[in-house]
Amino acid sequence: MKVLAILLVTLASMIVGCSLAADVTPPPAEEIATTMVAATAELESAVAVALQETQPAQPSETSNPTETPAATHTAGATHTVTATHTATNTPKIAVTPTSTTLPVISSTQPATPAKLQASNELELGIGGLVRNLEEWATREIVQFYTSSHIEISTLQFVSKYRSRAGHDYSGSFGGCSSNKHYFHPLDFYEVALSTPIYSAADGVFLYIQEETGIYAEDWKTNYAEITGKQWPEDLKEYQLFFRPDEAPNLWIRYHHLTPIDEMFDHVIVVEGNNMMMQRERPKLPGFRVQAGDLIAHGLGEISIEQHLDGTGIPSPCTSAHVRSTRGYLPGCLATTRFLSIFDYMTDEVFAQYKKLADVERADFIITEEELAKSPYTCTGEFFDDKGNTPDSDTYVLLQGTRGGSPSNLIDGNLSSADSVGELVASFNGFGNGNHGPFDVSPGDIIVIQSDGGPLMVQINGDGESRQVYSRPEGSGSGDYETLLPISGPVSVELTAPEPVKWQVIIVRIN
Repeated sequence: MKVLAILLVTLASMIVGCSLAADVTPPPAEEIATTMVAATAELESAVAVALQETQPAQPSETSNPTETPAATHTAGATHTVTATHTATNTPKIAVTPTSTTLPVISSTQPATPAKLQASNELELGIGGLVRNLEEWATREIVQFYTSSHIEISTLQFVSKYRSRAGHDYSGSFGGCSSNKHYFHPLDFYEVALSTPIYSAADGVFLYIQEETGIYAEDWKTNYAEITGKQWPEDLKEYQLFFRPDEAPNLWIRYHHLTPIDEMFDHVIVVEGNNMMMQRERPKLPGFRVQAGDLIAHGLGEISIEQHLDGTGIPSPCTSAHVRSTRGYLPGCLATTRFLSIFDYMTDEVFAQYKKLADVERADFIITEEELAKSPYTCTGEFFDDKGNTPDSDTYVLLQGTRGGSPSNLIDGNLSSADSVGELVASFNGFGNGNHGPFDVSPGDIIVIQSDGGPLMVQINGDGESRQVYSRPEGSGSGDYETLLPISGPVSVELTAPEPVKWQVIIVRIN
């Protein structure tokens, strides 16, 4: 133990001065060592909890595809990441947890379905997942996603797994790709804060973590710019961590939600630094739900995070940048594999997507081979060319149109505008621009075409301003059309560096 502590202090002292976008501030080196040694002792001596949890019969073993953990990257540098990487020799604490059977803790939550009552007793590790994660990593994961977490009939877009939507979000086997899904209902910004979210399976919620850091603030700013409304002063958003009964070696992580009040009575509220340092422990037995139960309101953003070893405690170590700059912290030492829900939802659930659009499961997943052929680049955790809903390589369109407009009849070179309706305005240029005023009516469409980014387009009129388009830095042709959010006399303000060329037209539908 003493040797381990010395080694950890030395290692931690060598790695300083890096930033963590997940809003985690590294503690002193001595605290890192103390925490890691304490966690090791806790694992070695006890405390695996044997609860009378409701688990189905053990699935048969299978050979999981061989994957190699992603290589680390230089902090802050622009880097290209392909789908397969050379293993990184990250130091890990070798532990052999023992289990102590404790009395069953009675729950005030709804009773477990009768079909699961005869299942085997489940031994849990200190983090709340099943104890023997290494052994469970060899088992096949069944289709545990039995009920959609969001009303499918309302969806317009779903981002693809391994896409360039949002920001880098990846486990040990990826980097510079978004290994989760974003869900956009129709009228996304109007319903974003009030969309009902449901449990995707039978299981237990064990952690609530408040959304903090740059991504939380970026979403609030974006919401205010698009809607013209201020973020509700008393509204807090959280991440919710859910362990499905049929897959007790993984977390379903729900993002940007306000949970129902009852959940706070049964689930511990945790903080990001403590999660990274693995100081948190779940409040047992947690908040038990059944598939389809209402759990929260907010965004439908969701990730599936399988733990292959370690304590099972969730961690903010979810990008290549964090792993390269904070890989020595306890939360980054476990091996994790992120999964797509479209591989693990039942046929009954996916049939609702097929009813809405002509899609297959593969349409929602970019394969490792496809990513290797056209890898993205990231600076820190941010994509150098972030994908948005108009980009078919990033988002699957289920209904409506890519720009949120009811027409989508205007072609790529804008030559079809006259046949769609009356041309209200047309202008083009480079860099910054301000054009107008133009007299527009409800239902008029603005079409924006550019050869690169960054580019922001804002509509000003009637004493208010609304952002209608934002493109990150990058190159390549991009087209976007949407309904104008303001009627009456308006002006169009464009913000971009000088080299970015753009063209804008406003059309009144016949």
